[in-house]
Amino acid sequence: MHIKSEIYKKIMDSQNTCPPETGGILGGQNEIITVEHFDRGMQTDRMCSYIPNIKELNDVIKQWQMKTISFMGIYHTHFWSVETLSEADKRYIDKILENMPLEFKRLYFPIVVMPDKKMVCYIAEQMQGKLVITKEKLIVD
Repeated sequence: MHIKSEIYKKIMDSQNTCPPETGGILGGQNEIITVEHFDRGMQTDRMCSYIPNIKELNDVIKQWQMKTISFMGIYHTHFWSVETLSEADKRYIDKILENMPLEFKRLYFPIVVMPDKKMVCYIAEQMQGKLVITKEKLIVD
């Protein structure tokens, strides 16, 4: 996953003031992430759960499209140094990809690992009707 340094820094710096289990969406051009939109998520009584505000995020994606910015993925936080996607994360990713238009064949799903303050990246694709998730190298520049 190739991300501009100012976007990476913005995401990482924002974690100092955010509650656990927040996230946002990533956008860009030419396979490089150049924008992000932070999302506090929907209010829930469930602990350790990020539930995106889908209406807000879809509105942002529509605004990006008018500027020729492509939706490229969703990031969220994990605490207690957990670097792997949970089973709930994988189910949610599968559901997202199943409902995406065909031009979105693959999306990034980075995890912001706290308190370590590092980003671990995954890329997800639907291949022959099956979800394939692989760890992806992070390139910040």
